[in-house]
Amino acid sequence: MIWIVHLFHIWNCLPNFHVTENFSCDLMHDCFEGILRYDMAFIIDGLLNKKYFDIDLLNNRIKFFKFSRADAGNPMPQIKLEHLRRKHITMSASEMLCFTVYFGLLVGDLVPETEPIWSFYILILQIVDILLERQFSETLVEYLEVLIREHHDMYIDLFQENLKPKYHLLLHYPIVIRNLGPPRFYWCMRYEAFHRQLKQTANSVTCRKNLLVTLSLKQQLKLSGRLSDKRGFQTKVDFGPRYVIPEKIVTKFKLSKTFFSVSWITINNILYKKDFALQLCESKFGQIKNIFTNEKTIYFMLQPLKTVGFCKHVQAFEIIFQGGVTNAEDLFVTSFDNMTYSKQVHNFHFTGNGTCFISVIK
Repeated sequence: MIWIVHLFHIWNCLPNFHVTENFSCDLMHDCFEGILRYDMAFIIDGLLNKKYFDIDLLNNRIKFFKFSRADAGNPMPQIKLEHLRRKHITMSASEMLCFTVYFGLLVGDLVPETEPIWSFYILILQIVDILLERQFSETLVEYLEVLIREHHDMYIDLFQENLKPKYHLLLHYPIVIRNLGPPRFYWCMRYEAFHRQLKQTANSVTCRKNLLVTLSLKQQLKLSGRLSDKRGFQTKVDFGPRYVIPEKIVTKFKLSKTFFSVSWITINNILYKKDFALQLCESKFGQIKNIFTNEKTIYFMLQPLKTVGFCKHVQAFEIIFQGGVTNAEDLFVTSFDNMTYSKQVHNFHFTGNGTCFISVIK
């Protein structure tokens, strides 16, 4: 079937835009509320049928999963057998992101590396990891094309199912990325998160007449205020209670007397707190032991972590976890501005056999 556009479209009046040339995609609806709902249902059902674990064990590990603000997405709900019967898991996009990324840490110790269904799950994780990238090279886009084709072939072979329409949309992602850049910069996740502001305003307004006008007017006033004050995007910083830095630490790291210690700090809504981990380079991590700031400059006191290596079975870095043990001689300080590799913060997770991992997909 061929569709033809034979009428003038009003959007064509815009400069540098044409409906047949400009196109986009939405990673949130296409992937996290689309293909992953089907993929993860088939994966779980297949692993359950092969008796690697049962639904109660999976839900028990979900229940006691140590989720924090350093993790990807929102806390995942438990899986219902009804979802598997319908071959469709019902979760929000943020919950599905969390579930997909950490599913390997939940049950990876129970599934052998040679399992074809698990290889399909690893393939999904690799695709998700690439789609969430903030920078792309042509080599990476070409690799994504290969993974998507392999994903579709494996889906048909393993589960004997036809591809849904949203699987076809995934084929267009490489060309969209070449034209528009990383999908995370134009997905609907941030737009839908903006609904929270509107809901808060709606709940605080006592009058229910013309509520849409009230909400629209407030947003217009906020935008007008920003334009009249010539305020651009500013770095938002908030921190916890202040504490005096011990003199020996001030001396060792040559800190100014104006600095003080805080247990947590948020920078543009990203929470940094003690015992979270920072990624210093591709395979090097540091555990936050203290945070120093003078309201202008931010320093993290870090404990270097020993990285065993990258585990392909769960797509995460295996770490030798030291717990609360601190080696004062190994401690070092780095400023927030000097964190050029990544400014993301990460959490520690343990598999069923006690191995510690850090997943950097988010």
